[in-house]
Amino acid sequence: MFSVNYLIAILLFTISTSFTPGPNNFLLLSSGMKFGLRKTWGHIFGIAIGFPIMLFIVGLVFSSIATLSTILFNILSIIGMIYLAYLAYKIIFSDLLYKENSKTKPISFLQAVLFQWINPKAWAGAFSIASSYIVLDYNFLTQLIFISLLYFVLIIISSITWVIFGSFVKKNVTKPIYLKTINIVLGILLIISIIQMLPEKF
Repeated sequence: MFSVNYLIAILLFTISTSFTPGPNNFLLLSSGMKFGLRKTWGHIFGIAIGFPIMLFIVGLVFSSIATLSTILFNILSIIGMIYLAYLAYKIIFSDLLYKENSKTKPISFLQAVLFQWINPKAWAGAFSIASSYIVLDYNFLTQLIFISLLYFVLIIISSITWVIFGSFVKKNVTKPIYLKTINIVLGILLIISIIQMLPEKF
Protein backbone atom coordinates (compact mmCIF):
# COMPACT_ATOMS: atom_id res chain seq x y z
CA MET A 1 0.00 0.00 0.00
CA PHE A 2 1.11 3.54 -0.72
CA SER A 3 1.74 5.94 2.15
CA VAL A 4 -0.63 8.84 2.79
CA ASN A 5 2.08 11.39 1.94
CA TYR A 6 2.77 9.64 -1.37
CA LEU A 7 -0.90 9.56 -2.29
CA ILE A 8 -1.39 13.23 -1.41
CA ALA A 9 1.65 14.26 -3.47
CA ILE A 10 0.50 12.27 -6.51
CA LEU A 11 -3.09 13.45 -6.21
CA LEU A 12 -2.14 17.13 -5.97
CA PHE A 13 0.21 16.89 -8.94
CA THR A 14 -2.24 15.01 -11.15
CA ILE A 15 -5.13 17.34 -10.30
CA SER A 16 -2.98 20.38 -10.98
CA THR A 17 -1.72 19.17 -14.34
CA SER A 18 -5.15 17.89 -15.42
CA PHE A 19 -7.23 20.98 -14.66
CA THR A 20 -4.82 23.88 -15.22
CA PRO A 21 -4.74 25.69 -18.58
CA GLY A 22 -2.63 24.14 -21.30
CA PRO A 23 -2.80 23.13 -24.98
CA ASN A 24 -5.22 20.22 -24.39
CA ASN A 25 -7.63 22.23 -22.26
CA PHE A 26 -7.57 25.29 -24.52
CA LEU A 27 -8.42 23.08 -27.51
CA LEU A 28 -11.21 21.42 -25.53
CA LEU A 29 -12.60 24.83 -24.58
CA SER A 30 -12.55 25.85 -28.23
CA SER A 31 -14.20 22.57 -29.25
CA GLY A 32 -16.89 23.11 -26.63
CA MET A 33 -17.60 26.55 -28.09
CA LYS A 34 -17.90 25.20 -31.60
CA PHE A 35 -19.17 21.62 -31.39
CA GLY A 36 -20.52 21.07 -27.87
CA LEU A 37 -19.94 18.09 -25.60
CA ARG A 38 -21.60 15.38 -27.72
CA LYS A 39 -19.26 15.86 -30.68
CA THR A 40 -16.16 16.25 -28.51
CA TRP A 41 -16.23 12.81 -26.80
CA GLY A 42 -13.64 11.40 -29.22
CA HIS A 43 -11.31 14.27 -28.40
CA ILE A 44 -11.87 13.77 -24.66
CA PHE A 45 -11.18 10.03 -24.66
CA GLY A 46 -8.23 10.52 -27.01
CA ILE A 47 -6.56 12.67 -24.36
CA ALA A 48 -7.71 10.47 -21.46
CA ILE A 49 -6.22 7.36 -23.08
CA GLY A 50 -3.37 8.94 -25.04
CA PHE A 51 -1.64 10.69 -22.16
CA PRO A 52 -1.63 7.71 -19.73
CA ILE A 53 -0.20 5.53 -22.51
CA MET A 54 2.49 8.13 -23.15
CA LEU A 55 3.18 8.43 -19.42
CA PHE A 56 3.48 4.66 -19.07
CA ILE A 57 5.92 4.37 -21.98
CA VAL A 58 8.02 7.32 -20.83
CA GLY A 59 8.13 5.86 -17.33
CA LEU A 60 9.34 2.50 -18.64
CA VAL A 61 12.17 3.91 -20.72
CA PHE A 62 13.12 6.92 -18.60
CA SER A 63 15.70 5.37 -16.31
CA SER A 64 17.60 3.45 -18.99
CA ILE A 65 17.76 6.04 -21.77
CA ALA A 66 17.64 9.35 -19.93
CA THR A 67 20.01 11.05 -22.37
CA LEU A 68 18.10 9.89 -25.42
CA SER A 69 14.83 10.89 -23.79
CA THR A 70 16.14 14.41 -23.18
CA ILE A 71 17.10 14.76 -26.83
CA LEU A 72 13.76 13.35 -27.90
CA PHE A 73 12.01 15.73 -25.53
CA ASN A 74 13.80 18.72 -27.08
CA ILE A 75 13.04 17.61 -30.63
CA LEU A 76 9.39 16.96 -29.93
CA SER A 77 9.12 20.27 -28.10
CA ILE A 78 10.21 22.06 -31.27
CA ILE A 79 7.72 20.10 -33.37
CA GLY A 80 5.03 20.75 -30.80
CA MET A 81 5.80 24.46 -30.73
CA ILE A 82 5.35 24.70 -34.49
CA TYR A 83 2.14 22.71 -34.55
CA LEU A 84 0.62 24.46 -31.54
CA ALA A 85 1.56 27.84 -33.01
CA TYR A 86 -0.40 26.81 -36.09
CA LEU A 87 -3.39 25.86 -33.92
CA ALA A 88 -3.12 29.20 -32.11
CA TYR A 89 -3.14 30.96 -35.47
CA LYS A 90 -6.29 29.07 -36.48
CA ILE A 91 -8.00 29.98 -33.21
CA ILE A 92 -7.11 33.67 -33.44
CA PHE A 93 -7.83 34.31 -37.11
CA SER A 94 -10.55 31.84 -38.06
CA ASP A 95 -14.18 32.84 -37.50
CA LEU A 96 -15.08 29.22 -38.21
CA LEU A 97 -14.21 28.38 -34.64
CA TYR A 98 -17.65 29.50 -33.58
CA LYS A 99 -19.79 29.24 -36.70
CA GLU A 100 -22.13 26.28 -36.59
CA ASN A 101 -22.16 25.83 -40.36
CA SER A 102 -18.42 25.33 -40.50
CA LYS A 103 -17.19 22.37 -42.56
CA THR A 104 -14.40 21.71 -40.11
CA LYS A 105 -14.63 18.65 -37.87
CA PRO A 106 -13.86 18.04 -34.19
CA ILE A 107 -10.48 16.57 -33.32
CA SER A 108 -10.82 12.80 -33.58
CA PHE A 109 -9.89 10.16 -31.00
CA LEU A 110 -6.75 9.14 -32.91
CA GLN A 111 -5.68 12.73 -33.53
CA ALA A 112 -6.01 13.48 -29.81
CA VAL A 113 -3.97 10.38 -28.92
CA LEU A 114 -1.18 11.29 -31.33
CA PHE A 115 -1.29 14.95 -30.30
CA GLN A 116 0.02 14.04 -26.84
CA TRP A 117 3.37 13.11 -28.36
CA ILE A 118 3.96 16.64 -29.64
CA ASN A 119 2.34 18.44 -26.71
CA PRO A 120 5.08 20.12 -24.61
CA LYS A 121 2.91 20.14 -21.47
CA ALA A 122 2.23 16.41 -21.84
CA TRP A 123 5.97 15.71 -22.15
CA ALA A 124 6.74 17.92 -19.19
CA GLY A 125 4.12 16.13 -17.09
CA ALA A 126 5.28 12.66 -18.12
CA PHE A 127 8.92 13.47 -17.40
CA SER A 128 8.02 15.09 -14.08
CA ILE A 129 6.18 11.96 -13.00
CA ALA A 130 8.94 9.63 -14.19
CA SER A 131 11.75 11.64 -12.64
CA SER A 132 10.19 12.97 -9.44
CA TYR A 133 7.14 10.93 -8.44
CA ILE A 134 8.30 7.36 -9.05
CA VAL A 135 9.99 6.17 -5.84
CA LEU A 136 12.06 3.09 -5.04
CA ASP A 137 9.95 2.19 -2.00
CA TYR A 138 7.18 0.75 -4.17
CA ASN A 139 6.97 -1.51 -7.20
CA PHE A 140 7.79 0.47 -10.32
CA LEU A 141 5.06 -0.99 -12.54
CA THR A 142 2.45 -0.69 -9.78
CA GLN A 143 3.18 3.01 -9.46
CA LEU A 144 2.99 3.57 -13.22
CA ILE A 145 -0.30 1.73 -13.50
CA PHE A 146 -1.80 3.56 -10.53
CA ILE A 147 -0.77 7.01 -11.77
CA SER A 148 -1.88 6.24 -15.34
CA LEU A 149 -5.33 5.12 -14.16
CA LEU A 150 -5.61 8.17 -11.92
CA TYR A 151 -4.83 10.42 -14.86
CA PHE A 152 -7.43 8.62 -17.00
CA VAL A 153 -10.17 9.46 -14.51
CA LEU A 154 -9.04 13.02 -13.79
CA ILE A 155 -8.53 13.90 -17.45
CA ILE A 156 -12.07 12.82 -18.30
CA ILE A 157 -13.46 14.98 -15.46
CA SER A 158 -11.32 18.01 -16.32
CA SER A 159 -11.96 17.66 -20.07
CA ILE A 160 -15.73 17.57 -19.59
CA THR A 161 -15.43 20.65 -17.37
CA TRP A 162 -13.54 22.62 -20.02
CA VAL A 163 -15.88 21.53 -22.85
CA ILE A 164 -19.00 22.41 -20.84
CA PHE A 165 -17.51 25.79 -20.05
CA GLY A 166 -16.91 26.31 -23.78
CA SER A 167 -20.52 25.35 -24.53
CA PHE A 168 -21.72 27.76 -21.84
CA VAL A 169 -19.71 30.59 -23.38
CA LYS A 170 -21.12 29.80 -26.83
CA LYS A 171 -24.73 29.86 -25.59
CA ASN A 172 -24.46 32.94 -23.40
CA VAL A 173 -22.06 35.09 -25.41
CA THR A 174 -23.77 35.56 -28.75
CA LYS A 175 -22.27 38.74 -30.22
CA PRO A 176 -19.60 37.92 -32.83
CA ILE A 177 -17.22 40.57 -31.45
CA TYR A 178 -17.27 38.88 -28.04
CA LEU A 179 -16.73 35.44 -29.53
CA LYS A 180 -13.89 36.76 -31.65
CA THR A 181 -12.33 38.35 -28.57
CA ILE A 182 -12.55 35.02 -26.73
CA ASN A 183 -10.87 33.28 -29.67
CA ILE A 184 -8.05 35.82 -29.63
CA VAL A 185 -7.57 35.39 -25.89
CA LEU A 186 -7.57 31.58 -26.27
CA GLY A 187 -5.00 31.78 -29.04
CA ILE A 188 -2.75 34.07 -27.02
CA LEU A 189 -3.05 31.86 -23.93
CA LEU A 190 -2.17 28.84 -26.06
CA ILE A 191 0.95 30.61 -27.31
CA ILE A 192 1.89 31.55 -23.73
CA SER A 193 1.43 27.95 -22.61
CA ILE A 194 3.72 26.78 -25.43
CA ILE A 195 6.47 29.18 -24.39
CA GLN A 196 6.17 28.25 -20.73
CA MET A 197 6.41 24.51 -21.33
CA LEU A 198 9.39 24.54 -23.70
CA PRO A 199 12.76 23.52 -22.33
CA GLU A 200 14.59 26.42 -20.70
CA LYS A 201 17.37 26.46 -23.28
CA PHE A 202 14.88 27.45 -25.95
